[in-house]
Amino acid sequence: MRKLITVVLMTVTLFLIPFIKSEAKQNYAEDVILKVGDYYDVSEDYNDDMKVVLILGTSLVCKEGYVYAIIPGTTIVVYVDEDGEYIFKRFKVEKSNIETIMLDIGQGDAFLVKVNGWNILIDTGEKKYYEFLKQQLVELEIDYIDTLIVSHMDTDHMGSATLVMQDYGINEVIIPYTAGNSVEYNKFMNYLDRELVNIIYAEKDDHYSLGYGCGLDILSADAGEDTNASSIVMRMSYYENTFLFTGDAPASVLNQIMNDRDIKADVLKVPHHGSDTSSPLMFLKNCGAEISLISVGRDNAYGHPDDNVIRRLETLGSKIYRTDIDGTVIVSGDGKELCVDSYHIIDWDAENRLKVDEGPIIGNLNSHVYHNDSCMSLPAEKNRIYFMYAKDAETSGYRPCNMCIEHSVDENSEKDYGFFDPLLRFIMPTA
Repeated sequence: MRKLITVVLMTVTLFLIPFIKSEAKQNYAEDVILKVGDYYDVSEDYNDDMKVVLILGTSLVCKEGYVYAIIPGTTIVVYVDEDGEYIFKRFKVEKSNIETIMLDIGQGDAFLVKVNGWNILIDTGEKKYYEFLKQQLVELEIDYIDTLIVSHMDTDHMGSATLVMQDYGINEVIIPYTAGNSVEYNKFMNYLDRELVNIIYAEKDDHYSLGYGCGLDILSADAGEDTNASSIVMRMSYYENTFLFTGDAPASVLNQIMNDRDIKADVLKVPHHGSDTSSPLMFLKNCGAEISLISVGRDNAYGHPDDNVIRRLETLGSKIYRTDIDGTVIVSGDGKELCVDSYHIIDWDAENRLKVDEGPIIGNLNSHVYHNDSCMSLPAEKNRIYFMYAKDAETSGYRPCNMCIEHSVDENSEKDYGFFDPLLRFIMPTA
């Protein structure tokens, strides 16, 4: 039907062009080369005095200065200027690459997909690592996100979701029905309700179009009652490039998907951070991924990724990239070929350099609250981390104890006595 409409429009356009040209300036502006998804200053050609009245060939749409095209190719746009005269302009619209970026956010998942002018974030990682997530988005020059997809409601996948939505103005989310049981989940759902965000509940066999040549298919969602089994498993295709995102889906869910449909993909987001219970050999073999991405924290307590999973992937000839080793990983595809780059944007050692064996500031590894060494609520020794200064604890993501830190501040230290300040501080007693 779409092809028929296009043919009819082109025929009518070709018929009308001679009549338009007889009344118009014979003015063809020089060709402009645009890539789908690139920024374009629309004010140059779209303003109050000029209006598009006819498009020959493919459609050209601009959204906040970013170029979208239904079909890449040559487009002739006819304008009417303020004098009522017609002006023709040719646009050469080329397809862009797709970029799938595995963000380095510790023990958790966060993937950014850039395609056809869309920025899609799949998971956000833990709240305590949000500044690391944001640092990478800044480095990648991301100032907006169109859609957030939360694979499931564990905090290592959605802990930063509310903060991301606040900072990047996201007004559309795709989530599973299965609820979480964390404070972060409750805040997230309250935010969606309060801000009237468009919520799309993923269902198996749903399909989403992401511009010409790109689509997203939901292979599984809410396949079990626990949050891991409820993971949204989806396959994205961009021309001949294919990507499989698996959340934390267990082997039982993956095997069912494998029995139902084709799961072949060029790039695999390895399930559950490389857990041995989530990457069965036959699933990996049927996927046949050329590139395997594992999002995992350094020296994590779970032992991820499991050595057995690494051996399986190596045996199958898949190239493995891990955030704990490779940092931020960017997989680029032009619709046929793929290439991979990796960067260490986050300096994880910086946090370790702030730690000391003993110090007056004591952090709680579980709550991420820091105390002074005389606090009545110090954590057990096994849950302690030491810092020399409060600013070091805060740099590492710890927040002050409401009791001991606030009330231990020297009141005089917050006053400024101007020129005599040093002398008065010397002679005045402190609390």
